[in-house]
Amino acid sequence: MKRFLPSSLRGRLLVLLLVAMLPSLALLAHAAWRARAGAEREAEARALAVVRQGAAAHARLVEAARARAAALARAPELRAADPAAAAELLDRTVHGEDAFLDAGFADAAGRVLARHVPGGAGEVGEAAWFDRALGSDAPVLSRLESPAEGGPPTLVAAARVAAANGDPAGVAWVRFRLDWLAAAAAGVERMPGGVAMVMDARGMLLAAIPDARGWTGRDARSARLVETVRARREGVAHLAGLDGVRRVHAFAPLGDAGGRETYLIAGFLEDETLAAAQRTFVRSLVLLALFGVALTLVAWHGAAIVVLRPVGRMLAAARAVAVGDLRVRAGPPYSRSELGELARAFDDMSDALRRRRLERDVAETALRDLSARRAAVVEGSPDGIVTLDADGRILEINSSAERMFGWPRSRALGRDFLEVMVPPELREASRRTFRAVVAGGDAPWLGRPAETRARRVDGAEFPVEFAMTRIELERGGPLFSLYVRDITHRRQVEQALRSLSLVDDLTGLYNRRGFLAFGQQQLRVADRTGRELTVVFADLNGLKEINDRFGHAEGDRAIVEAAGALRATFRRSDVIGRLGGDEFAALALETSPSTVARLELRLAERIAALNRVAERPWTLAMSIGRARYDPQHPCSMEELIARADEAMYRRKRDRRAALSHRGA
Repeated sequence: MKRFLPSSLRGRLLVLLLVAMLPSLALLAHAAWRARAGAEREAEARALAVVRQGAAAHARLVEAARARAAALARAPELRAADPAAAAELLDRTVHGEDAFLDAGFADAAGRVLARHVPGGAGEVGEAAWFDRALGSDAPVLSRLESPAEGGPPTLVAAARVAAANGDPAGVAWVRFRLDWLAAAAAGVERMPGGVAMVMDARGMLLAAIPDARGWTGRDARSARLVETVRARREGVAHLAGLDGVRRVHAFAPLGDAGGRETYLIAGFLEDETLAAAQRTFVRSLVLLALFGVALTLVAWHGAAIVVLRPVGRMLAAARAVAVGDLRVRAGPPYSRSELGELARAFDDMSDALRRRRLERDVAETALRDLSARRAAVVEGSPDGIVTLDADGRILEINSSAERMFGWPRSRALGRDFLEVMVPPELREASRRTFRAVVAGGDAPWLGRPAETRARRVDGAEFPVEFAMTRIELERGGPLFSLYVRDITHRRQVEQALRSLSLVDDLTGLYNRRGFLAFGQQQLRVADRTGRELTVVFADLNGLKEINDRFGHAEGDRAIVEAAGALRATFRRSDVIGRLGGDEFAALALETSPSTVARLELRLAERIAALNRVAERPWTLAMSIGRARYDPQHPCSMEELIARADEAMYRRKRDRRAALSHRGA
């Protein structure tokens, strides 16, 4: 006999049958649970009623005692400090009141002047309630006290007695016992294992009914029941009592007594109270188990006859298909049942698998041919092609990229492409942009060509044009194809073409060639006319740092803004040019020293205005130097520019020296 597995077909059929019967079986369990829950709620309600009735009776008794003490404090017999009249009044106060045990009057020093109970203490000044009553305008309560002879705890309600002049004449008090506790205990004792307790906030048990174990006076602050009562103050809890027996406990606060909160606790045995509901619950569980066993036996034998035999035939056919024999059949014949339809579908599947195997063989052959052609195209490409993963590691590199960067394929694979190809000063910015692209962002070079500097294995840098495409895979993260082209030759050709031009492509100003040509022409005119000229040399500060930190696009923006500031400052008749890189020059015609000073001030104001309104991460700044052309002492344009350049550097040195002197 084969070993039974829960995951087998027979096991799953049994589970399905049991699941089908679960709603009706669950109703049985639910009814039993509701009966138990109803019994719990009824028992909790009874216990809460006991403690709340006790708390209400306690509140009424305390209020009556406070009123009685306040009335005594206002009585003329006590205010006059007449012991005989006071004793008569105290007797009338206590007479006929079962709850009131004693009443008395003491002077401000605590000496008892009159008392209902003869032979009592002659001094009460040591009692904590005496000092509190003497200093309070309202009646006060003492702490609960447990009588030595047993019985309910007692309280003292005390009030200050004022003399005719308003000074404290003494204290009147009434001692009363908690008679209501007997009624509360009677209600609890009618419940199985019932017990009633009075506890203060420290966890001291002031009374316990019944008290066969001598709980009264015990410090039980560490008991879980006491901790629960102190934390929640009022409510119901199912937990072990002080004797370790589990009970349903209800508790409610009795109010303040001598500065301490007191509580009434009522409890009864949980198991005996809920026994009937528990028996109903157990019967439901037994019925559930018997029904499940019977259903399992029927399903076990029925599944073997109706299901497992035809399934066994299909299983044998499936194993044959698993080893590659697609000619096997589960039928015919095919029955009209679902299993017969399953056998027919299995045979249709075998036919489809044979067709797909043939199609797969054809597709794999075509894919191998395509991969070979693609590898030939990639390897034969004059451009470098590098494949990267989402972390920027090199997964593949073609031979053109190997030659371009000088990295052998064996050493390049697995390395960070930024360390292999990018100059150190550009790596951090490139890394941030690449991470943004991996996260789904855009970049100027994603799907579009861009230009930058690259780095060979020997550290040499060269200009490249590059672009990147994103490849989404069905599994795993995206891949990226990086296409790189060495444009060193193209840059050389462009530089040669620019050297023939007179205008700077970026700014639209004259380039160095144009500035020298037109400037030299103006010098010849000045030689004939005798007029003076001034060359202003301007250097764009921090251009290299802007390029390194924010990219060449921001560097070009700084150059264009500097050119615009010069164009807006000088006149249309003046000659303005970009000498190269971060160097500019302007040839101001027919200028006096004051005119040139105004031009420099206007340029500084123009730059400051740009810095205020422009939204960019850098600040535009320029250093200025000037040199005047004297027709009486002619020189070349190159010499005049050199003198202005030297003047600019002298200004820089003087400014640094002044700053250093002030800092010292």
